[in-house]
Amino acid sequence: MVVDPTLNQTVHPVKPEEVGAAVEWLLGVPFEVRSMPADGVGRHGLQQLLDAARVAQQSLDGFVTRLGLASSASESPSQPSHEFLRGQARSVRSGTARRDAERVETASRLSAFTDAVVDGRVGGDQLDSLARAAKRLNDDQREALNTPGLVAAAQDLPADEFDARVRQTAERAQADHGLSESVAARKNSRFRHWYDPQSRMGKFSGQLDPERYELLHTAIDAAVAELARQSDEPTSKDDNLAAEALVALVTGQRAGRSGRPEVLVVVDEQTLRFGPHEQSIRQTGNGHTVPPETVDRFMCDAQLRRVVLDQRGVPINVGRRYRTATDAQWAAAKAIYSSCAWDGCSRPISWCQLHHIHEWEYGGQTDVANLLPLCSRHHHQVHEGQWSVKLLDDRTLKTYRPDGTLWSTVPTPTRLPPPVPVDLGGPSP
Repeated sequence: MVVDPTLNQTVHPVKPEEVGAAVEWLLGVPFEVRSMPADGVGRHGLQQLLDAARVAQQSLDGFVTRLGLASSASESPSQPSHEFLRGQARSVRSGTARRDAERVETASRLSAFTDAVVDGRVGGDQLDSLARAAKRLNDDQREALNTPGLVAAAQDLPADEFDARVRQTAERAQADHGLSESVAARKNSRFRHWYDPQSRMGKFSGQLDPERYELLHTAIDAAVAELARQSDEPTSKDDNLAAEALVALVTGQRAGRSGRPEVLVVVDEQTLRFGPHEQSIRQTGNGHTVPPETVDRFMCDAQLRRVVLDQRGVPINVGRRYRTATDAQWAAAKAIYSSCAWDGCSRPISWCQLHHIHEWEYGGQTDVANLLPLCSRHHHQVHEGQWSVKLLDDRTLKTYRPDGTLWSTVPTPTRLPPPVPVDLGGPSP
């Protein structure tokens, strides 16, 4: 038995014959999985199988990380961590091996997570969130991620909520409300393009900081809507039309409005009046958090829109006078949603229509409380497909199949980060 002081864990040597048995068992798993049923077991059975597969996948991710930790702990590693993790399995991309190596490094640096990763209680998605945050922190700041409370959050929260918790923790550790991250993101923005002779298509690749991405995204969406309006035939707001809009914008062919695109920034009143606080909302319309300095700059060069709230805090009611939602109502809807409201749909809200829950033809009001953003596919599913939706007072959305059975419940949308428990505890020793 050997104790590795770096990882603060016990490493148990394995006998050669035990390695062979373990390898044989692992290699047999793919064949066992292929023979498992994937249809004819009912929705409940499929959900059980999917949940079990996710647990198994998380455990395998933890096992891969554990192997990487054991390799890193050896006295004289014969190869870099990512090369070890790639091994002889040439079906694994170098990028995948490097990602696994990054997970190993993260688990070794954050000792509070090591045992949970080894045990399979914390998976690869959570380690990826920690790795992204750790990259922009120095050694002292990184200790803010190394807490038992964050380990518990990794086990209890969905992956997306945990990612938001990690970003919130990293922002607090930096004590600059995300400014350094914003500056780094701008420096790390990239754009490249090339012609691919095999597909005979021009291709693009790149990344933009949230602010400039929002500008580009808003400009393209506005151009897409304009092209759709100008078309004499029914036109879908899809990727093909977005490509046409991008070319029109870059080459100056876009007719109509000109100048700086309108950007939606959602800020809570307390932040706007008194500055950032623990539960600040400082987001673009697409949900990207920006530092207070960026909000201040937008406020210097912005057309402000007054949003009138009713007694329940529901914005912009226009009653029966208009059937189509006003620009102000769209602004209010975009402050609530960044995509189609249908469960699991990520189509951007700018590609959606505002659906009347209680149909306008039958007396429904054009009020935000009666409007729900749905993409074209799910809008058709509600009307022609005979599905139905019910929006509760707190905007919890219930979706029902054509036979009337409940299909899903989507909780109240919010831009607030997940609440941080007060008893997170200090950094792990």
